Amino acid sequence: MRVAVAAVEHEEEQSLSLFAIVGIILAFGLVMLGSATAPTAAERFGSAYYFLIRQFSFGVIPGIFLFILLRQIPLRWWEKSWRVMFGLSVLLLGLVFVPGLGLKINGSLSWIHFGSFSLQPAELVKFTFLAFLSGWLARNSRELKRPFFEGFFKYLLYVAGVCGLMLIQPDLGTVLVFLTTSIIMAYIAGAQLQHIGFVMALGVALVAIMVAIAPYRLERITVLFNPDKDPYGSGYHIKQSLVAVGSGGALGLGLGNSRQKFQYLPEVSADSIFAVIAEEMGFVISTLMIMAYIALVLKGYTRARRVSSEWARYFIIGTVTWIGVQTVFNIGAMLAVLPLTGLPLPLVSHGGSSLMITLAAFGVISGILSPPAHASKL
Repeated sequence: MRVAVAAVEHEEEQSLSLFAIVGIILAFGLVMLGSATAPTAAERFGSAYYFLIRQFSFGVIPGIFLFILLRQIPLRWWEKSWRVMFGLSVLLLGLVFVPGLGLKINGSLSWIHFGSFSLQPAELVKFTFLAFLSGWLARNSRELKRPFFEGFFKYLLYVAGVCGLMLIQPDLGTVLVFLTTSIIMAYIAGAQLQHIGFVMALGVALVAIMVAIAPYRLERITVLFNPDKDPYGSGYHIKQSLVAVGSGGALGLGLGNSRQKFQYLPEVSADSIFAVIAEEMGFVISTLMIMAYIALVLKGYTRARRVSSEWARYFIIGTVTWIGVQTVFNIGAMLAVLPLTGLPLPLVSHGGSSLMITLAAFGVISGILSPPAHASKL
């Protein structure tokens, strides 16, 4: 009896530690967002707290609400609703093409707006499509071990359908996160390595096609090897991010003391925020933040192995993989080891849609790992 009680308590402690990491990253991110965006916010909007207030209003508050709401939904509901999630994913991505509803920002038709409220459907689809993939793998993982066109190909058709809608927008960064996450999930589910290798080769070919269609993407790749070739054009963002990261040294310039955030470094509120963190907090704190993301992924994988539901296992794995992959793309771009994709740093960058959906996904995980007492009765 004591052993059983101790085991339950250990499981609860492991679950709490997972969400503690999420809370720590979120709290640290809010502090750094306030610091990184203060000069830009003051100049453009007359308040140094503009971006921070928006992050609370459209990200933290609705995200916590969804976290609490979704953790009340019993697991068996999610296990039965995965097919609906695919239809919902396609519908959401299709809304951006509706005249008067779709909104183009920075050349990408990736937003929908209702009056003064705007939403990026791709962020919500990260959640809904992940719920679908978890259901498909829970029901059909054995098919992945069959010949390519009898198993893995069926899985890829769904992934390709959703990614195709994103490429039309275009949103190549989110597509890369989707593809990488879905392939990792398939591998964990038992997909054959030769099939995964074949798909990766197709992915490289697809990227080559996308580069050929839009030459600016080729510039983002070549500039990695020689930012000085166009220091005030395609190489400007990378050069300024490297200056910020290098200026921080081991211990940083101190909170609020970044120089690059004063209109030198583009997009300090979004994909460039890690460069400001490295400049102000230094190598030590930046490394600790990266270790927190690694711990989040590893803790998620550990907890996923201990749940009895196949859907729950894949959903937890998919969620932390999505967070990990997006973090790699974001930080890799700031360190000039990966091309710029415009992807936000999860739980840190400004963006209500991204933060809200991320917290919603962890709300589902919370309901899986520590279900409310009434959940089984619903």
